[in-house]
Amino acid sequence: MSDALSSRSMFYPMSATVVLIASIFALTTRTAPVHSAPPIHASRAVADASPNYTRDIAPILLHSCASCHRPGASAPFSLLTPHDAQKRAAQIAELTRIRYMPPWLPEPGHGDFAGDRRLTDAQIRKIADWVKAGAPEGPRSLTPTPPSPKDWPLGPPDLIVRMAQPFSFGAADEAQCRSFLLPKRLTQDRYLRAVDFRTGAPGVVRHASLFIDGSDKARRLQQQSGAVGWTDFSGSAGPERRRIGEWAVGREPSRFPKGTAALLKRKDDLVLQLRFQPDGRQVQERSEIALYFASSPADAPESVALGNAWVNLRPNEVAAVTDSFTLPVAARIHAVSPHAEMMCRSITADATLPTGAVTPLLSIPQFNLDWAEPLRYRSPVDLPAGTRITVTLKYDNSAGNPRNAEGVPMVAAPGFGCTDEFAGVEFQITAAQPRDASALSKVLAARGATYVIKSSGATGHG
Repeated sequence: MSDALSSRSMFYPMSATVVLIASIFALTTRTAPVHSAPPIHASRAVADASPNYTRDIAPILLHSCASCHRPGASAPFSLLTPHDAQKRAAQIAELTRIRYMPPWLPEPGHGDFAGDRRLTDAQIRKIADWVKAGAPEGPRSLTPTPPSPKDWPLGPPDLIVRMAQPFSFGAADEAQCRSFLLPKRLTQDRYLRAVDFRTGAPGVVRHASLFIDGSDKARRLQQQSGAVGWTDFSGSAGPERRRIGEWAVGREPSRFPKGTAALLKRKDDLVLQLRFQPDGRQVQERSEIALYFASSPADAPESVALGNAWVNLRPNEVAAVTDSFTLPVAARIHAVSPHAEMMCRSITADATLPTGAVTPLLSIPQFNLDWAEPLRYRSPVDLPAGTRITVTLKYDNSAGNPRNAEGVPMVAAPGFGCTDEFAGVEFQITAAQPRDASALSKVLAARGATYVIKSSGATGHG
């Protein structure tokens, strides 16, 4: 079912998704109208037994839907009030029944992630029963107060950094990834413990990454551009580039693991990379970045990038990218971030312990670029030295892949552009013992990072 609902356009995935959702809304509105509310003389026992919005439905929507379905966010409508939800009650019931909404890519049992938006079977039944009962509101005095869209979830930031100028993205523009040099006004070196992001163009801006550039590469790229930002998917390609924050639709703020932080030197540059997807609107984007400083110096977590490959797919070609890395010391995995494009069908990651036992780290059986996001484990995954981490990304450039434009296989060129194909799974890790941090850092620094996949098969190195 989810494949049938996946976006089919190579260049307009979000727009296609919205159209498909709208089609389902129209269908369910015709075939599953909300029933009239029960008469007010119904027995109190029946009324108490039936779900209502304030007691039963609002907590579900606020937890799993409100990050997107609120004013100013990426979804096409809000679900923060009883009236909002009642208007679309039948549609909510249908889309949750088929588990198209709320979107959540990871498969259960392959990593326990914070921010899991999946609904339980009981929650789905409760929504269905609420609709059957006429979508009653319940006591207004008990209606939960939704968070203000003006509030930063982590509280007031220590520093807010804004794009120097707005960037204009046209209604007919093609998808693109664009980088921007940010002014930061630091008077001293600081350590970052968390980063949050706020877009001025929700629904058009689909993904954001924040980098620290310790070279002058970003400044030179901006000077050469002569415009607002520059087209360069890798952000700033300087040798000292470090990703310190990542955001996707519905995503929580980026927080560093407890006891770690990223050093932001006074002279460093901040580079913001945004992914734009057209939705028929002309927008002016001027993002805001919230920075939260640590109270004391700390080491930064390490990054292990696997399958970091350019994928070159011929028409009708099916291929797999496999990569692995063996931990030189005992380590803790804190987060994982999958990166791929339209032709990717599935992503898996597993840890094979020295004993031969396998710990599943991630499984996305039906990858969808629209809903891809960085994932933070609810508790760190502890792995002993000698553990081998393996990732596999499978690609399908055949007519059977619904993400092929109009169902026609096309040449999928390699690269890091928004319509190029690449493969990557990035893990955020720390050494289990502080004394091993230096050894882990040296091994990762010496490890190569880039591959070119020219045909079917697997590539990787340990």
